Amino acid sequence: MRTLPILAAALLLPAVAAAQAPGAKQPSHQEQVALRDYTTALMNEAIVGECDAQRYSGGGQLRQAYAKWRAPREVSIATGGQLALTRYPSLGGSAAAQRSNFRKQFETSLKPGIDAAPERACAAALATLSTGLPIPFSGTTRTTAELRFDIYKQAIVAGSAASNCLEFDAIEASVTEASATDTGATERWVLKGCGQEVALSVKHQPSAKGGSDFVISMAPAAAP
Repeated sequence: MRTLPILAAALLLPAVAAAQAPGAKQPSHQEQVALRDYTTALMNEAIVGECDAQRYSGGGQLRQAYAKWRAPREVSIATGGQLALTRYPSLGGSAAAQRSNFRKQFETSLKPGIDAAPERACAAALATLSTGLPIPFSGTTRTTAELRFDIYKQAIVAGSAASNCLEFDAIEASVTEASATDTGATERWVLKGCGQEVALSVKHQPSAKGGSDFVISMAPAAAP
């Protein structure tokens, strides 16, 4: 159930891309962020509502985490909603229609996973809203939640290839080098799982095209 929020993103973003009106100009990076925030908010609302309905023991924490996640994104979410109406009419001709369509998608794709194991699935949702990742993340980092998630998706692939571990339980991070202008950093991410630890070096910096670029490599052995 840890992968529930990842599955939500994987389901939503391709659907938005496929729904774009033929011949429409590709959205800018900022517009893509707004659309992602809007669709993620719709799915998070559905997940929080379902966890409440299932009487998840951490329901109060989950609602607080969602409110904290949403607060700094309110403008972006509203912008994404307007973009969805004008650029992606097949998603629904009104905000209510879009919500209804996303709810139907949730009912068929994600709700069965919550119904099967409510505590585990809702705990995964809480972890994702709190840290940006579906597994516990501790230590220090200069990444935003969005960048952290993008790095995570590639880090677990690299970690699995290096260790043959297919499911990690936690990540511990530390900043090993930061730029003088505070615009980028090199970090050490230690992936823990299957009784092993895999150390990765993550270097990230702002991209000229918007967003951030990052490179992942195996980290040198830690000093004794």
